[in-house]
Amino acid sequence: MQPGTGRILTTHSGSLPRPSRFLSLVLAREAGEPVNEAQFTDEVRAAVRETVRLQADAGVDVINDGEMSKPSYATYVKDRLTGFGGEGSIEEVAPSVMGLAEFPDFAEMMAQTMASAATIRFTTCDGPVSYVGQAAVQSDIDTLWTATEGVRSAGVFMSAASPGVIAVFSPNRYYASQEEYLGALAEAMREEYEAIHRAGLVLQLDCPDLAMTAPGAGSLENFRRQMELNIEALNHALANIPAEATRIHICWGNGEMRRTTDVELKDIIDIVLKAKPAGLMLMASNGRHAHEWKVTT
Repeated sequence: MQPGTGRILTTHSGSLPRPSRFLSLVLAREAGEPVNEAQFTDEVRAAVRETVRLQADAGVDVINDGEMSKPSYATYVKDRLTGFGGEGSIEEVAPSVMGLAEFPDFAEMMAQTMASAATIRFTTCDGPVSYVGQAAVQSDIDTLWTATEGVRSAGVFMSAASPGVIAVFSPNRYYASQEEYLGALAEAMREEYEAIHRAGLVLQLDCPDLAMTAPGAGSLENFRRQMELNIEALNHALANIPAEATRIHICWGNGEMRRTTDVELKDIIDIVLKAKPAGLMLMASNGRHAHEWKVTT
């Protein structure tokens, strides 16, 4: 984090649009089609250079790689963790994020939207989880630092999926309990978190699981219990990283969806503030949540 600069610094939530020429390559690789890995690496580097330059040109102070190498901010972990051989789907994940029964017309529209997302591979956990993504995260780190050489910025960050959001996008089919699953994810992902921190980057933990999935929890009490477990796992994974070297991104989902059952920040902020990261990023740019900033002031 960069306190005391005398002005409000600008940044963003992490994932940025992939250049069109590169997106087709990302999706082909995700679909299991043959892809020249050397070409893919070269294209990642070019895409990161471009997105870093565009951020700097736009006046963004704290920049990142736009997550160019990842098919999505959460599902990328299937390529860095063991135990994710089960088949999943966006249709399975969606009910945990939104309730559609009361809005049949919207449900039909969402079915079409989800069909278009079939190019992203979803998985489930079907075995013991361990981290095998050391080379991948190091490649991302090296690519980002190289791209930022000579670029003026107030800081550079790298995003990583939190244990809680991984558990949402890749449901447990192996561990005896959700708590055990989250513990295994925390132990595994701490390798990625610590690698990013050792490299001198600000670590951003993506945690939409701390707001976005409330509609599927059934009640506020159930959701708060799940939040407690998720934050306990996150803090365990961050045990060796200073709070000021990390920030947490919490949102209610950026997609078009019903907002009648979104959880209010005032009902969860006490648990959110138990998370170790010193930096807190919240969605406040749509009408449903434009007021949320007042809760933390």
